Amino acid sequence: FLKMPDLSTSSERNLLPSHRSKLDARVRFAKSKDTEAFKSGLGMELRSGEILSSWQFALFWISAFTGVGPGYAIFANLATLFNKNLRMSKAQASTWVVLVNLIATLVGRLPTGYLADRWNQSQRKLFGSGCRSMFLLYHSTQTVCLAIFAFVEVRNTYLSLVLIVMLACVFGGCNVLIAALSRELFAPINSSVVYGLILTATAASSLIFPNAMPALYKMTGNDFAYTVGAAIVSCAGALCCILLQPLPQAYGISSSLLEANS
Repeated sequence: FLKMPDLSTSSERNLLPSHRSKLDARVRFAKSKDTEAFKSGLGMELRSGEILSSWQFALFWISAFTGVGPGYAIFANLATLFNKNLRMSKAQASTWVVLVNLIATLVGRLPTGYLADRWNQSQRKLFGSGCRSMFLLYHSTQTVCLAIFAFVEVRNTYLSLVLIVMLACVFGGCNVLIAALSRELFAPINSSVVYGLILTATAASSLIFPNAMPALYKMTGNDFAYTVGAAIVSCAGALCCILLQPLPQAYGISSSLLEANS
């Protein structure tokens, strides 16, 4: 007969996979480095709590929130922007809504992954990788576009249209980079968990930015206050992009080793 382990003692309790969370962190770290996933370059599997408690995830969350928020506001209020703010007819506004969506996909989403991979192969990376460099570039572009848009929206229809298209392209590109950075910053083995967690940032931005834009318009009669505020928030996101770094523990570098070398 098979003898069932006695769960009254901690040593026997650790024999069961369901009690893995009770292992000492250092023991679990050492055992994870012996797995096939780690040896094949997928990294070390982390708990959700370990990911959420890291400052790397906090910076990633803020940069994801600020990277797509203004784009959500643009798309949610696109018809109003064209019809009321830029004084287009309903037919023109409908046409441009379709065109902006098409351009955002073709120019924003599709080339971003390819360009990031090409930049990764280059030696001229600003912050360690092509994805992080492009994420910073998109944030910076978005900040400049929002700052200019705040002052030219009413005065120059054509320039405002160009800026709206650029913001839509940034939105598409940032969505692609968020998925790629979930893998790069926290190791491939944790990418699914991280991407699920980081979607809370994009969900929050999809609620806040699109509602803030019309609310401030009703209060002030124009989009100046919203656009300036969005530019400031985007600038904060750009600063987070500069500080973004991979989580060392996800790649097999223990906290004790980091503390010993700090």
